[in-house]
Amino acid sequence: MNLQAVVHVNLGVRSYPVNIGYGVLSRLGLLMRTIENDQKVLIVTEKNVGNLYLEQLLEQLRDFEVETIYLPPGEDAKSVSFVDKIWKKMYESKMGRYSNIIAFGGGSVGDTGGFAASTYMRGVNLINIPTDLLAFVDSSIGGKNGLDFEGGKNILGTFYQPRLVLSELKFIATLPEVQYKSGLAEVIKYGIIYEKGIFKKLEDEIEKVKLRDEGTLFELCVRCAAVKAKIVEIDEYDFSERHLLNFGHTIGHAIEAESGFSVTHGEAVAIGMCLESRIAVKMGLLKEKESKRIERLIESYSLPTTTKLPIDRVLKRLCEDKKFYKGLISIPVVKSIGQATIINLDERDLMRLFE
Repeated sequence: MNLQAVVHVNLGVRSYPVNIGYGVLSRLGLLMRTIENDQKVLIVTEKNVGNLYLEQLLEQLRDFEVETIYLPPGEDAKSVSFVDKIWKKMYESKMGRYSNIIAFGGGSVGDTGGFAASTYMRGVNLINIPTDLLAFVDSSIGGKNGLDFEGGKNILGTFYQPRLVLSELKFIATLPEVQYKSGLAEVIKYGIIYEKGIFKKLEDEIEKVKLRDEGTLFELCVRCAAVKAKIVEIDEYDFSERHLLNFGHTIGHAIEAESGFSVTHGEAVAIGMCLESRIAVKMGLLKEKESKRIERLIESYSLPTTTKLPIDRVLKRLCEDKKFYKGLISIPVVKSIGQATIINLDERDLMRLFE
């Protein structure tokens, strides 16, 4: 069975393909030749990924001048200091406008590598090769790059589309369980906000998903990537439709920051989805049985549904979010499984809804 597909993100001159499947890494050299470039490559990665897969990546880049820079794992990588190291490495290597950054890792590597690519010489070629489920279905597609600043998540950032995304799904087999579950939170999100067929598949095939069945994961990754591409095509710069992708993230990011990032991204998003669903129930937008169905699915994948963090501290973090504007915070909420909308609430409304 051929488990490979291409999802196209159609943005005019900024369009690009998302190659998804098992064995797609072997196409990298061929795909790189479709991009105008000077044969210079800087791989931005982290040690765990490098130890597992860097040799396989280098094998596909035999005809290129390649250098590698390592970032720390997780959220620590998303800082200006590490972007500065990437800039210096590129400058010392005499890289120019047609040079390439390959962001080879999870979401944090993609954020930091993407930010560097968007700013060095006003933009160089960016190739995203994600290595975890969260990045396959979400962060590698759409051009958002964010850095943390002064304790806040994604305070600095750019919109900068990659030239190519290559999602090698065989990397899923080696993901630690906590990272795998973080990615599943994002997959669940797509089923809740946009495509109820994804939600139903996650309900019906729990054991296959937990066992990382290749056919099941391939279908889910392609369907999620197609939804992400469609939303980005409608609203590339996040002024309207793309806000829906923040479902679970608005509160989730506040939980992450308030916990000092001891709560993982996926755990925080899972909690955020449950809390935002409860808000929708209290506002009469969502039936309680639908909210309970969402919570049951999240629990079935061993993800949390509540937080012990003080809610007033979480709400204070919310009000520091970039989505807080003119005294209102923009929050996606579910109307029914597969359909969501955006509401704007002030701090008093939020506190009342959390009572």
